[in-house]
Amino acid sequence: MRCRLFALAAPCAALCLVSGATVAAQCSRTSTEATNALVELYTSEGCNSCPPADAWLSRLRSSGHGAAIGLAFHVDYWDYIGWKDPFARAEHTTRQRWLAQVNRSRAVYTPQVVVNGRDFRRWYDTNEVKSRIQATRQMPARARLDLHLDATGSEVLARLSGQVQLTRDRNEVGIFLVVYESNLRSRVTAGENNGTDLRHDYVVRALHGPFVPEASGVIEWSKALRLDSNWKRADIGVVAFVQSRASGDVYQAIDLPLCQG
Repeated sequence: MRCRLFALAAPCAALCLVSGATVAAQCSRTSTEATNALVELYTSEGCNSCPPADAWLSRLRSSGHGAAIGLAFHVDYWDYIGWKDPFARAEHTTRQRWLAQVNRSRAVYTPQVVVNGRDFRRWYDTNEVKSRIQATRQMPARARLDLHLDATGSEVLARLSGQVQLTRDRNEVGIFLVVYESNLRSRVTAGENNGTDLRHDYVVRALHGPFVPEASGVIEWSKALRLDSNWKRADIGVVAFVQSRASGDVYQAIDLPLCQG
């Protein structure tokens, strides 16, 4: 698998209810005592070595890795070569560079897979993937998360509660909320993938955070998430996760598809 490297700048089970009065779909999920594996793919439609990784992420859950929560972060540093990735965001590139720093890497590259904050270069090896996810599941979670979604019209009210195990102060961890969309397709007409039809799942549409818990480690947070009119509600989900802001370690992550009202 050919990876494309870019030098870094200086360090820098769900419950669904439908209420007839508001036609709102309400969903909730609570994390377990085992730690879920947060799998981040850094990718771009401008990179010709990325489509196999995109397809791999789409297959991740169907391949029996149900404890893996996949997210595709499309980066923007490939846009200069002729094809502007419609899913790329500058904040995704910023996040990838931060992860590179905590992993003591001098470069970012695509496709890159990160599992619970750690670079994972052998993502294409089924046995290695299984081993990494199993090892993650054997770690007791350092956070408990309860995620509730109340979707009405073009907004989703997300309410996140729980508890984080703090070793110092609350600023040591960050709480993130991600809105993703699956079943996306593109016809690329320029750049390295010119003439290629691409399909994507778990594409990050919005990244919120980091937020911090209370001084006691208690999480009580809510936010109205706007849904773009072009997003397909049937393919939207929300991921919440807690992550160390020093090491990149993921304390816990949960995924909740948007219930349909």
